[in-house]
Amino acid sequence: MFQRNASATSSTIGCFDARCSCGGSSCTCKNDQCGYSVRYLEGSSTSGFLTEDLLAVGDGGPAAKLVFGCAQSETGLLRDQSADGIFGMGRSPVSLHGQLVGQGIIDDVFSMCLGAPKEGVLLLGNVALPADAPAPVVTPVVGGTNRYNLQIEGLTFNGQQLVSGQTWFSYGLGTIWDSGTTFSYFTRSVFNLLVGAIRRHVEANPDLVSAPGPYSDDICWSGAPAGDASKLGPYFPGLELLLAGGVRLARAPLHYLYPNGAAWCLAFFDNAYSSTVLGANMLLDTVATYDGRLTQMRFTAYECDRLSVALAVTGHDSSNITIPAADINCNSSAYHAPSGAQAVQALAAACIPTAALKPATVASTSYEEVTAAVNQHARIPGVRWTCIDHIDHAECWDAGKRVIT
Repeated sequence: MFQRNASATSSTIGCFDARCSCGGSSCTCKNDQCGYSVRYLEGSSTSGFLTEDLLAVGDGGPAAKLVFGCAQSETGLLRDQSADGIFGMGRSPVSLHGQLVGQGIIDDVFSMCLGAPKEGVLLLGNVALPADAPAPVVTPVVGGTNRYNLQIEGLTFNGQQLVSGQTWFSYGLGTIWDSGTTFSYFTRSVFNLLVGAIRRHVEANPDLVSAPGPYSDDICWSGAPAGDASKLGPYFPGLELLLAGGVRLARAPLHYLYPNGAAWCLAFFDNAYSSTVLGANMLLDTVATYDGRLTQMRFTAYECDRLSVALAVTGHDSSNITIPAADINCNSSAYHAPSGAQAVQALAAACIPTAALKPATVASTSYEEVTAAVNQHARIPGVRWTCIDHIDHAECWDAGKRVIT
């Protein structure tokens, strides 16, 4: 829990302060203190006041001033669920990544990977994915709102096209990618067509039988391997979302079913004639990258636990991750190199002509010497490397972008 009075760097925000901004909602004012109040469609709500404090970006990276909400009241799921609070990542200057972009700390890019069942990853800035990651599915973000609106142009199930055209995906607020919504929601026509196709497929398999779900409107079946979505292929086929740009986002049973004991239940619901919402379930074990520079989304199929190890962004021991200096691109501000004392040596070996360094410098762990040599001899326009020697690892970054750890 954040204790504002215990922080020497925090500050309150008045009602007429330029920082009193609440994104898509209107701020409140009480006792000359800027506040916020938000209610969500499923009924939960949160309210409190805005404050500012410093946020450390990366291990040993630069501190950024961050305005955030301190909740004083929570209702519904926000109060009952395990997660405590909302992590704001909307297309707004007041979101977390929007504030970091506004201060020039990161590029207008972030990626998130929601693991199945765990190992979620959040990458702030233009962080390159591992070399073995497949080519992403790229589609534009449409509209000028603070939402992530996509354009769906069709839907197929088991190779059969069920929906063609944008009409049924354009009701309400259109199609929204929303990682803060657990399940997905389709308009009634799309919902009925998809459920009908799944039922017909299930009825042809005598191993699958109807089963009760946790809620009265759940549609569930037992008979498939319980708990392991990777084994569902022989029982449930895949579907595809046809997105703007002529691309197809293939989705496995993992993305439209959720486990309930020994059964599997549909993880999408009827939203009548309102918006289409692609919730967290639809993007499990998928790296979803928003690139505000290009106004596009990139979806890359990659298991989040593999990603966390490959990029060393969790508590996993990364001492066995070794990338040769030959794989380092000196013109990039988002690549990865060996951890520990080898990090800066690899940087030097890749970016500095051998003649420019005394052998003792390359072999040493003098971060100041190596960094100075890189900046002097690598001649990368606009790039200035900074390195810090921590107790158990080394870290280097360019203009606040964490690139080696």
